[in-house]
Amino acid sequence: MINILKNAEFSVHFFLVLSSISIMIIFVVRFTNVRDILLGSPIVIAFSDYWYIFSAISSTIAVTIPMGLELLLDVIFDWKCGIDDRRERFSIILIIVVPGIIFLSYPKLEDLPFLFSSIHAAQYVGCFGAVLSICNKLVPDHFTTKRLIFVQFFFALASILSMIGFGLPISTWPNICVLLCIPTSLGTFCYITIKWIITLKIKFLPFTWKRFHSLSINEMSCLLYIAGTMLTIITLPGIAAATKLLAWEFYDLPVVLIFIYSLVGFCLFPSCVPGRIARYYHSEQIIKRATLRYLSHEIRSPLNVVCNGIMFVKQDLKGCHQDIMENLIDIQCASESAVSILNDFLDFEKISTGLLKTVSTTIPLKDIIITMIKPLGIFARQKGLFFALNTFIMEPTLSSLGLFIDKNKMTQVFRYLIVNAVKFTPVNGIVTVTIKDVPNENNDGKCKQPFYHFGLILSEKFVL
Repeated sequence: MINILKNAEFSVHFFLVLSSISIMIIFVVRFTNVRDILLGSPIVIAFSDYWYIFSAISSTIAVTIPMGLELLLDVIFDWKCGIDDRRERFSIILIIVVPGIIFLSYPKLEDLPFLFSSIHAAQYVGCFGAVLSICNKLVPDHFTTKRLIFVQFFFALASILSMIGFGLPISTWPNICVLLCIPTSLGTFCYITIKWIITLKIKFLPFTWKRFHSLSINEMSCLLYIAGTMLTIITLPGIAAATKLLAWEFYDLPVVLIFIYSLVGFCLFPSCVPGRIARYYHSEQIIKRATLRYLSHEIRSPLNVVCNGIMFVKQDLKGCHQDIMENLIDIQCASESAVSILNDFLDFEKISTGLLKTVSTTIPLKDIIITMIKPLGIFARQKGLFFALNTFIMEPTLSSLGLFIDKNKMTQVFRYLIVNAVKFTPVNGIVTVTIKDVPNENNDGKCKQPFYHFGLILSEKFVL
């Protein structure tokens, strides 16, 4: 039992089955006692217009047909998606269709209002639980298993207690507990959701919707699932139920229809649209990755030829003019840097999921200057600028110093800085890279260890 509850998907289904069985047991035990209580109550009057309710419940069953066909095609063709939500979609179809058919099979049952209330309570627990399970798969860091078990437990408990308190006064203990359990469950879920949304740094203001484009597919899908679910099966029926003090026997025809059609809305939007968007973007990402992988391989091959060719030319011209050798070294470093960038493209999946790790090693400061900074002067010379590399750290300090960095990533940083410097420096200007030690003084004026400063200066008036 404990191992099952460690998994959000199994735990929400466990609470669904447990609450459904409990509700049905309560229905069987109490249905004869409820008849006298319900006489003349608003919910009995509402069920006198059975045609409206029959049409509404038939609609909930009908809207699951495209959901079922989509799920069937998904299984047959094995459509790829960011998450596997097939069990949740199947659960939603099952908990809507089976109770709906049971309800429609007994149109003249004397305890039809109580049966409707029992079935509907179980359906809401199931739909909400399926969404919680999907949220756990989409954003497991925030919608953790323990948190969602807490939310689902109190939501299921409120449904069970509402059936125990069906027809009883509001002041009785089951109905009082319902009024405590629902805010506990939904309040906790809203707190988790708001806390997660804050981390996304989304501003819900006009002209700021472009911020959504930076969200991952899982984050966007989770937002749609939560927004749709909160609107359809939480907010709208919650407001309607609150006007009747959450007492099922006081629900009139409009409130009953709101509860039923809320499930229709849930089937049309929250249970379908986010998954479809996720599957569409997942296939789009596969195409992008395949394209990048192909281009990376095709471009990397000639670049490797260039790198190897330069290496052989350096060996043949060894001992020749120093300027020629320096230019060859610059070209070789630039080519190797381009190859490393293409290798990053091959790791696009790791980049998109934030799993790309840096490989840091200790590199002597002298090697950084020669292999990482100096070759970038070619960008300045192409524009007709002067490139100056000033090092104010003398030997033997220069050879003894080292930086613990990722060489490829740091080369990219230097490249971005120098390319921007070249871009904003006028023709015949100077791009100067200065490396020097800056005294780091305490408050008392005493000098601590030197701080080695990398400065980038553009011409005489432009400083970056």
